Amino acid sequence: MDNNRNRTIKNIGNGLLFFVKQVLFWLLLFAFARILFFIVNYNLFATENINFWEYLATIPNALKLDLSTSCYFSIITFLLFSVYQFSQKKIFQKINTIFQSVLIAIYFLATVSEFGLYPEWKTKLNYKALLHLKHPEEMFFTASLSTIIFLFSIGIASIILFIFTYKKLFSTFPKLKRPNILSSIITTPLLAFFLFFGIRGGLGPIPISQSASYFSHKDILNKAATNNIFNLAVSISENIGFRENPCIYYNEEFAKNRIDKLFSANCDSTEYILTTTKPNIALIILESWSADLIESYGAKPGITPQFAKLEEKGLRFDSIFASGFRSEQAMGSIFGGFPATPFVSLTVQPDKYQNMTGLPEYLENGGYSTSFYFGGELSYANIKSFILSSGFDDVYDIFDMPKSTPQGRLGIHDEYMLDIFAESLNNQKQPFFSAIFTVSTHSPYDQPMEDVIEWGGRHKPYLNSAYYTDKCLGDFFEKVKDEPWYKNTLFILVADHSHVSYKESSLYTPDYHRIPLLFYGDVLKKEYQGKSINTIGSQTDIGATLMAQLKLPNAPLGRSRNILNPCTKEFSYWETYTGISWLTKNGWFYLDHRNTIFKEYNLNPEMRDSIIIDGKSFLQESIEDYMRR
Repeated sequence: MDNNRNRTIKNIGNGLLFFVKQVLFWLLLFAFARILFFIVNYNLFATENINFWEYLATIPNALKLDLSTSCYFSIITFLLFSVYQFSQKKIFQKINTIFQSVLIAIYFLATVSEFGLYPEWKTKLNYKALLHLKHPEEMFFTASLSTIIFLFSIGIASIILFIFTYKKLFSTFPKLKRPNILSSIITTPLLAFFLFFGIRGGLGPIPISQSASYFSHKDILNKAATNNIFNLAVSISENIGFRENPCIYYNEEFAKNRIDKLFSANCDSTEYILTTTKPNIALIILESWSADLIESYGAKPGITPQFAKLEEKGLRFDSIFASGFRSEQAMGSIFGGFPATPFVSLTVQPDKYQNMTGLPEYLENGGYSTSFYFGGELSYANIKSFILSSGFDDVYDIFDMPKSTPQGRLGIHDEYMLDIFAESLNNQKQPFFSAIFTVSTHSPYDQPMEDVIEWGGRHKPYLNSAYYTDKCLGDFFEKVKDEPWYKNTLFILVADHSHVSYKESSLYTPDYHRIPLLFYGDVLKKEYQGKSINTIGSQTDIGATLMAQLKLPNAPLGRSRNILNPCTKEFSYWETYTGISWLTKNGWFYLDHRNTIFKEYNLNPEMRDSIIIDGKSFLQESIEDYMRR
């Protein structure tokens, strides 16, 4: 009996050790390739005054994403080893060695391709670059022969070196003491859990993304830390069906001219609502806040009483709509002016926004210090990568907060995070632009407060989470109102996106996508306090509207418009997964491109055709812009 037990334990240990060695092999290979990248592109790092010791920081910061990729690469090994445990036949070891050798070859071919690509494109290997492989002659015409030979030699040498190393040190399946069913039954689920844990980047609610490797304000370091195969896989998955724009309705020049006219204003009669052009700016992005939570927007009373108090001295925008359904879309819209697009998401692909100038960068150029706070994990949907690329100086999430800070399933509860935000504002260099993204109004709604709202049916948890965050807002403003920076601060409150509510509005309707937007603070001119503006707009318009108020030089910010200029044309839109809805003062329509569904609502007969052309042109050009990036 003791011998069987010892044999079982030893078999389990040998199986687990074998898989640790598999993962370790890939981690070493990734680190080797990362050092090669520095050597090959040394001149690029020297230009940015990055030495080798600073570059080495990419290796520990790459570890999470490298571990995830290693576990993906080990899935076939896991399946083969699972069968091997019962049969002990070496054919499974041979198959695995061949498979791993192929992976090694693919990895280094991709790696040396990226070595050559980066100096020219300043981007990692992506789907767009792969399309150029259909015309390999382009590579030979645009790169010197010496460069091609050099990179090819590095690739072949690395492939030979690591295939040899794998065969000699890592390929041998452990010898098991007699096929032992019990050890196999135990080892297999343990290894499956190990792979699942590694692939997801842990057991947290947010799966890993490229943001896990972003740690620096120097973009080249972030790109070097990002695993190229993981990044390529995301790029392919997002773009595989997008070789051509699926939403072509008009001649390209016609559609572009139509959109250019739509976004042009034939005059500038901007209403200046602030007492200063250099206020501090505190942006509070409210997770999943539908307009259906706020009484002044037509909601039932009592859900957000503190927001109602802010409205008494704030300027409320009554007809603002979220451009998408997800938080990462909102970040692209607010900070980059990017409209959310159906089918694909721009913010999960760093190569799509690497050359953008975001709102934070424009403000920094205007003399502002910038910072961003979030009580959850910014790795969700690659938000951290986008936030850093948009120009924020300092970015903080749950991992930068004291571990003792009370938190729920998704992150730090809003009351504690807003306290941290308040304290941070006391230490910000003025003028500052500081943003916080709340978390408590996202499921599972585990806020540390007893329910107050007793109605709402299945929406009751959501309503109570909103009541909680609203209370936290009231406490926040009470706490900061006597701070010396307060009187010179513009507070902007806006939702990232809407949420299904007790009104049960259809997902493609204006009622569903309507969100709150409030400007608040002593810097508001008296005549605008307690007022509302009914101009139709989008959260994408916050950037251009704000920059106009600060009288910063006119600068492009995606599709952002100054909605405090009466000459700006009024419209809004939101993506609907497979199409868009388009809203104007003269009615709106819903277009499901994939399923060829079109519905119109109260379109002015005299303007109907023009409105439809505008909306379709917008959809066509938004996707075209995405594909050009």
